[in-house]
Amino acid sequence: MAYMHGIQVIEIGGTAAIVAPVDSVAPIITSPLTATTRENTVWSMTLLADENVSFAKRTGADSAAFTLAGATLSLPAQDYEGGKTALVCNLVAMDSAGNVTNFAVTVTVTNVDEIAPLITSAPTATIAASTGYAMTLTANEAVSFEKRSGADGDLFGLAGTTLTLPAQVYNAGKATFTVNLRAIDGAGNPTLFTHVVTIAAPATGPPLIMALAASKGLYPGQTSGGFFTDGVETSETTQAQFRVGPDPIPAGTMRFVYVNSINRPPEVSGANPVRTKAGLRLGNTSATPSLGTSALITVAVDGLGVITPPNQPDVAAQTSIFARSYCEVDAGGKWPLGRPLLNVRSNPGNVANTEFGEGSNRKTFGFNGDQFSGVYKPANPNSDQTGDTIDLTASNSAGFGWCPSAVLGMVPATSKRGLAITDSIGVGSGDKPAFYTDREAGFINHTFTRLAIPYINTGVSSDGTLGWLNDRSRRVAFINLCRPNFVISEIGTNALGAGQTYANLVNGQMIACWVTMKALCGGNMPVYQTALTPRTNATNTAPAYANDATTRQAFNAWCRDGAPLDPATMTAQPIGTAAGATCVRIGHASHPLVGFIDTAIDVEDLSTGLWKIAGYGDGLHPSQEGHAFIAAQAPLMNFNPQIQPYAG
Repeated sequence: MAYMHGIQVIEIGGTAAIVAPVDSVAPIITSPLTATTRENTVWSMTLLADENVSFAKRTGADSAAFTLAGATLSLPAQDYEGGKTALVCNLVAMDSAGNVTNFAVTVTVTNVDEIAPLITSAPTATIAASTGYAMTLTANEAVSFEKRSGADGDLFGLAGTTLTLPAQVYNAGKATFTVNLRAIDGAGNPTLFTHVVTIAAPATGPPLIMALAASKGLYPGQTSGGFFTDGVETSETTQAQFRVGPDPIPAGTMRFVYVNSINRPPEVSGANPVRTKAGLRLGNTSATPSLGTSALITVAVDGLGVITPPNQPDVAAQTSIFARSYCEVDAGGKWPLGRPLLNVRSNPGNVANTEFGEGSNRKTFGFNGDQFSGVYKPANPNSDQTGDTIDLTASNSAGFGWCPSAVLGMVPATSKRGLAITDSIGVGSGDKPAFYTDREAGFINHTFTRLAIPYINTGVSSDGTLGWLNDRSRRVAFINLCRPNFVISEIGTNALGAGQTYANLVNGQMIACWVTMKALCGGNMPVYQTALTPRTNATNTAPAYANDATTRQAFNAWCRDGAPLDPATMTAQPIGTAAGATCVRIGHASHPLVGFIDTAIDVEDLSTGLWKIAGYGDGLHPSQEGHAFIAAQAPLMNFNPQIQPYAG
């Protein structure tokens, strides 16, 4: 046997044969022999060698835990806490010559944060009514916070770790607000949680209405030229007079409530906050109430502002008080309309690019989107921001002054506190008395004044049943804050018209309105409906609508029969229907009304539908004489309302 050029040569019987070289070199593994993987994660790798080989698992170690498919070695997800932290797979690589290499791959399992964050900030908070809320969310590790859908989340704001809730009024029926939240740590572990804010009821019951105040006209005694911007401040400052009700107000418990124009629906919102502060003086003096050091509060266009006047002493029942209200508006904003007042100056400062209204291109109820038409529409908003163009020397001048919409105080829960839900008739259109101390306009307001019952009137000119049934959110918030305990509804007239039917008026609108009124302030609110007074032409020679007898008069007649209805379906029953399971009348627990005030019986000719008194005014709104006549008749003179006990 010999070798030539490295090739083995074998002689066989004198003949030489050439034989190929023999491979006796084992393969070399070139893939890593160690690896690291996170727990709860499937691991895999591709095995490699310096030549073509086939791989196989060998027994022993942790080989059974691994899977080998071709050259792919994999390991299922492992639990760091409950298993081994290093697993070894025994393997063999074999080349085509049968040379083998035994080797092992070790996989180390590393720990992963699987623990959800722990919320360390308080899950609940209790705050006073009408105060804004902010808190810092915290956890036991670094996290990011986010809101989840549902509950009252839309009311809350979240910026980073700061959770906020705008000021909310106290309402026994809705005193808690919940936001759903999520905290996520750096490893992606989430924690779902909620935060609940409770609006606390005042210790002695909610601040209750105590001042006589109407929606249309605060006809005060004419002292020092009436109540107008006093010129002391660079922005608008308005004074208005109120009279305390039959209960004294303890020191420090009085509250002035400001509403940025309750308007005819839709009660749209807008980015138009105004800032205000207030002062108080007692008695009919010429002194200017001091604003003291009271902080400015912000009244959002769709919210309420509540101020405690500084240095308020004990106030006796029936005391005359004067509220001085200072208002600021940013350049480009809109001056709030507030409440209508007599003799109001409405040129508050010289703030550029402002006008009257309430933001979002919405001014308020009125004509063609503006508060007034004709001469009342501001030609130059920079010179007359509220646009009333009123001559202040005229005794009947009027404008919209920024003053409290209600004055509240800690008074006994048993005191009668009224709510008037009215239209232009109920707010006193047509009644223009001279200046009288504490004189209110309109037969509704005359009645409350005579009875010395504190009340609010949320009436809006041209408002009606559909307005009350639709967007009334701002009014309801105001009502819930003031907590009246009975309601007089005077709406309905604006639902009349040429195409209106009795069935739609009663079943489609009036009954539904009464149901929503009864549900106010937690429910079971005593509701009284007035009759619908005549609606004629300006000369009182014909009804304004040919169907007057079949709609308005038919409605009054139905109410005079006790407004019979089926309590299960809340639909009207015919006049004369016998009482029973399917027919109840006013005063029954299942009926939405507790009383009917027949304000039309003594002023209307039932045969013609026309006014039978001289004070018919313009045919729709009684004159001063007409309002006084209606207020002096038995239905209102004998009015003694039931009240809803406050249950806390």
